Parts: sequence; C-alpha cells; structure tokens
Amino acid sequence: MIMHRCFRRSVDRAFFTTLKPSVGFLLSTWSIVWATPNTWTGGGDATNWSDSLNWSAGEPATGHIVSINSGASVLLTNTTADLASFAITDATLTFAGWDSAL
Repeated sequence: MIMHRCFRRSVDRAFFTTLKPSVGFLLSTWSIVWATPNTWTGGGDATNWSDSLNWSAGEPATGHIVSINSGASVLLTNTTADLASFAITDATLTFAGWDSAL
C-alpha cells in the first residue's frame, strides 16, 4: 500500500509539472478582442472611404464592424484594413484604381 501511494504521488507531480507550463502558455496567449462598430455618416466630404470624418469611429481599421446604410455613395480608392465584417444596405460602393480592395 505504501509503495502504491508513493508511485501515485510521483505520477501526480510529474503530470502537474508538465501541465503548468502548458496552461500558462494557453492563458498568456488568449486575449479578448472586441470589434468596434463603425458606421458611414458622410460627415466629411460624403464620398471618400478614406476620409475619417465620414465614419462614426474614424476610417475603418482592422477588426471594425463596418456598415454603410441607405442613400450613401462611397468611393474606395485603396485597400481597406482587415475588417471583422462589412454590410451595405441600399447604398453604392464604387471601387476605383488598381489598388482598391475590400
């Protein structure tokens, strides 16, 4: 019986010793990312995607949830950041130039 307890303790210690670095690694690499909603307001020149005054949260950046609502006519002349999502409802988005991409 004593032999069994000693063996079990050494196995438990070995298991938890190898587990600790893995759990630490997982916890240190997790992060919570909140996507920022960003809606077209047309408050700048009312045309250019890259005019930060046309957006509720400035020019769309990586991770933004972008929406363009009805009546808007937006001109995209460059490549956008990697967006979390994009929605357009009853509006026009015009791509101009070789470098424009959504």
